[in-house]
Amino acid sequence: MNDTHYRDWLNDSERATSYHPIMKCGHAANAVDTHGYPVCVICLGITEGAVIVDTQPDLTGRMARCYCDKPPIPSDRNEAFFEYRGPGSRHAIDMCKHCPRSYAGHLSKSEGGAHFHKEHNASCVHCDHFEPRGPHEFDLYYCGHAGWD
Repeated sequence: MNDTHYRDWLNDSERATSYHPIMKCGHAANAVDTHGYPVCVICLGITEGAVIVDTQPDLTGRMARCYCDKPPIPSDRNEAFFEYRGPGSRHAIDMCKHCPRSYAGHLSKSEGGAHFHKEHNASCVHCDHFEPRGPHEFDLYYCGHAGWD
């Protein structure tokens, strides 16, 4: 599946067989809107990627870890809050290898960046150049260790 805005996502029969597609934000869809189209409620309102279905990665052989560091399990987009972090993922391409910032976080406000530390916050953790982090060994999910409410 190519990058597609959710309104043009799939026909009804295809939608019924693709329960949790990976969205452009990197998370598996964890909700649907009022029209039945997939969305990521984690990123909704923060990034347009929350409503764009991404190219679906092959999860064969990939493993996922919970944030609590339980032993890894086979990657499964049906796990709660699943985030793909393999080759081609948003996290591999858009996050910096040297600091915890995204590409946009390396741009000053005048350069169109979302982060304006250069003008206002000298103590902000940030490196001098952006280099993509690359794929992670593990994807992420949430096992429920801290509860569900």
